[in-house]
Order: sequence, then C-alpha cells, then structure tokens
Amino acid sequence: MLTLAHQTNSQLHSNSNHLTTGELTRKLIHLSGVFVPVSFFYIPYRTIKILLGTGFLLFLTVDVLRLKVDWVRCIFMSIFGRYMRDYENNGITGATTLAGSAFFVALVFPKEIAALVLFYTILGDGVASIVGQALGRRRIRDKKTLEGSLSFLAVSIIIAILYRGIPFWWRVSSALVATSIELLITKIDDNITIPVGTAIFLQILKILT
Repeated sequence: MLTLAHQTNSQLHSNSNHLTTGELTRKLIHLSGVFVPVSFFYIPYRTIKILLGTGFLLFLTVDVLRLKVDWVRCIFMSIFGRYMRDYENNGITGATTLAGSAFFVALVFPKEIAALVLFYTILGDGVASIVGQALGRRRIRDKKTLEGSLSFLAVSIIIAILYRGIPFWWRVSSALVATSIELLITKIDDNITIPVGTAIFLQILKILT
C-alpha cells in the first residue's frame, strides 16, 4: 500500500554536494509551482480550493494506479523515473504530498496565510535544495547543510518582506518558523511539515492578537 515519504524534499539538498541533472530538473519543476500561490490573488478562493482538490485527487489516483497496475507503472517510470527518488518507487511522490498540503492549507486557512506558507514551501525549499546540493559544505543536521538552510531563511525573509496582507512581524516570525521546521523536522516530508506547521503558527497568532 501507499507509504508516506519519510525522506523530506530538502534532505537531499546536501547529498554529497552533487546536483544531478535529474535532481535539478525536479527542483525546477518544484519551483514552477509558484504559480499556485500567485493564482490565489487572481482567482476566487472557492475556485482555488476546487482546483487544488481536483489536482490532489488526480495526483493521488495516478500514484495508486502506478503502484497497482504494471502497465501504468511502466509508462509513468519511462516518463518520470529519472526524476524520482528511491523512496518514491513504492510510495506516493513528493508532487502528491505537495498537492495534498496545498489543498489542505487552502481548505482550512485564510487565503493570506495559505498563500504565504506555500511561497515558503515552494520557493524556500526549492532554492535550499539546489544551493545545498550544489554548494553545501557544512553539514549541520542529518543531510541538511548550513548553506542550504541559510538560503531557505534568506528566501523566506525576502518573501516575508515583499508579502502583504498580514502584519509585518507575523511574516518575519513565520519565516523563522518555516526555516526551523525545514531544518529540525526530518522524518516527515517537508512538503507537509512546512506549509501545515507554519500555517498553524500564523493561525495561532491571528487568534491571539
């Protein structure tokens, strides 16, 4: 059956300081997902939720078919196999966990919070993976590098400064929270932990203030 990915997307951002073509392509695809939070401000939020839910179900269906039907698996692997990581061969892909997280935060949290945490997840984690694998030299936790984590923080702070719609100190503090989650929680896919954990933090701030 399906198994939740226990290796996070950014765990490889320090993997032997070797950025393969397949991994670079994978992260560029990840970064292209920035159109999702951008679309929150141009498409009605109710429509966004429907689109994200549909997308998640589509990704999940493809994963189930890939794991259960041999000919589907052959076609899928011939197209995407070079971009997949070992843990995804017998479980759901990072694309599915990201789609599920995007749908969840849009369904549960206000638009301003959901969009911000998805910016952190897509841009911060994508850049951290590329920088860590290409330039990472100082390993600080598991396979995380100082260079990768600092790049996540830098990108998240820039996003927080440029973002609008919630108080400035909420944005900056949430950037620090997202960075901490990316660095410290390594046993669960950070496509899940970063957006969900940071959104919960922001929602708590909203309730308390």
